[in-house]
Amino acid sequence: MWGRIMAKRILPVAFALAIVLLTTLPVAAATVYESYTTGDDTFAQVYGVNWYGQTFTISPTSHSAITIRLLLYRVGSPSTVTVSIKDIGDDGYPTGADLASGTIDGDILTTGTSGSWYGITLTECSLDYDEVYAICIRAEAGDGSNYVCVREATTGTYTDGKAITSSTSGTTWADDGSKDIMFQVDGHSLITVNGAEVFNDYLESGDMFIVLSYLNTYTPAYPDDICSMSFWLQLRSTDGSTIIAQTVCEQWGYMPGCIYLNANQASALTSGFPYRVYLNSVSAENATAYYALQTDDWHGDAFELLPAWVLATAHAMATYYDLTMTTQVQNNEVLNSEGGTLFATGIPTLLTEYPELFQDVVYTPDLNPISPDANEFDSATTWEQQLGPQVVALTNTIGGVVDISGKYVVAGLIFLFYLGVCYLVIRARGDPIIGTFLCVPLLLGATWLRVIDVQLIACLGAVAVIMTVYRFHWSRT
Repeated sequence: MWGRIMAKRILPVAFALAIVLLTTLPVAAATVYESYTTGDDTFAQVYGVNWYGQTFTISPTSHSAITIRLLLYRVGSPSTVTVSIKDIGDDGYPTGADLASGTIDGDILTTGTSGSWYGITLTECSLDYDEVYAICIRAEAGDGSNYVCVREATTGTYTDGKAITSSTSGTTWADDGSKDIMFQVDGHSLITVNGAEVFNDYLESGDMFIVLSYLNTYTPAYPDDICSMSFWLQLRSTDGSTIIAQTVCEQWGYMPGCIYLNANQASALTSGFPYRVYLNSVSAENATAYYALQTDDWHGDAFELLPAWVLATAHAMATYYDLTMTTQVQNNEVLNSEGGTLFATGIPTLLTEYPELFQDVVYTPDLNPISPDANEFDSATTWEQQLGPQVVALTNTIGGVVDISGKYVVAGLIFLFYLGVCYLVIRARGDPIIGTFLCVPLLLGATWLRVIDVQLIACLGAVAVIMTVYRFHWSRT
């Protein structure tokens, strides 16, 4: 409890600021995704209306594109070279406006005919898993004496795309035999768990509270799908094969999140173990990222570190969004309205356990609060595990039509069945009180499935009251 007192009452501002200053938003290095880089034995000329390109397929996961690398050389002075990424139409060729583009000065390219690798920086764009796109190369100011040469293989072996050519400034395209150009697509992951911290004795002795920060802009689910219906936050075994606990991922973007295990759920876990914290898609196996807990991520009841982590994460988020997330109140740094809203949604208990961290909150999320006896975070007792993935997918699809969770679809169906039983009992002139008791197994089943909540219980209670009144009053009139 001394750690909690320190966190709530006498945490030095200097300590929190020191942690913030030492924590910066990590700049992820670009990753090589799609590429074909060996076997070139010829070249294609690019100038004027003569464009050139290569189709490619996104694998093994959605990602962004920030750089296209090409093996190039020049003849004469072709001037500006533009490289872009385009969608593919039904005919298998580029269509529409550029999704992303960048330029390079063609006059500085090497004149050596073996070419050199050049990276063309793009306006960053997201590319969807298993979709086909096209790299389009053009030097519109060039001519027959001033052109860019793109190195390629006469008989290419890149199986997920092909070299394409256009003599109409990209209006129409055709295959260029069996060729493939030398290319490389660099980008960033759209789904990342940046880090996590673990605390014990948060709401009760022996419990476990994991806070984390993540990035989730995974397309095509982002940004139109409901994040909480598309992604899980999970605690898994050290090899990632077993789900220990999970909860929904509430927000898209660079955000905070949490996973809570009560004392009973946490009792089987060993402090200091490299358990994995996952961000995982409900439906797509390729959409996953995890962070393996390190020894120094386990803080026990040292809750003086939690406010510092919150402020440090808020600073990282502020850098990412280029927005202010904190402010000063009576010489203490706290979350402002923007940061407070995001943290109150991602980590609901912060608002009640650490109100001093908040300046004000313009939106308090309508979420069931975490409590030591709650089971929402236990994967073995969630309604999804009880019903199975096929039923969950169906009910989530139905619920998505009206923007509600599949959990409430299941609860609604049980409620409708309950009303149906009551109606049949009344229609058969049976005792409505007996009808109510006949539905007790439905209530027990709904409780077992973890789909019933206070509102539904109130509705069922109201029906029971109406039937009781009917039994003792209306039926005698």
